[in-house]
Amino acid sequence: MAQREGDVMTVWVSQPTRTELPVSLNLKQFAGDALVSDSEDRVRWQDGSWQIDTKGLNGRTYKFSYRVQ
Repeated sequence: MAQREGDVMTVWVSQPTRTELPVSLNLKQFAGDALVSDSEDRVRWQDGSWQIDTKGLNGRTYKFSYRVQ
């Protein structure tokens, strides 16, 4: 799920299978690389997509925000 407010996009992501594999988001509307909020330091911009580390989340939703250019 994602919500845009002005030039900030907030994204909620989860790994419901509870695997510890990272989630990769590569969608056209997700364009930007300046993190605004990443409370647990789980998000990285890599090769044109967001990589979210889901280790230890046990299916819990994680929220981060970034500035849209």
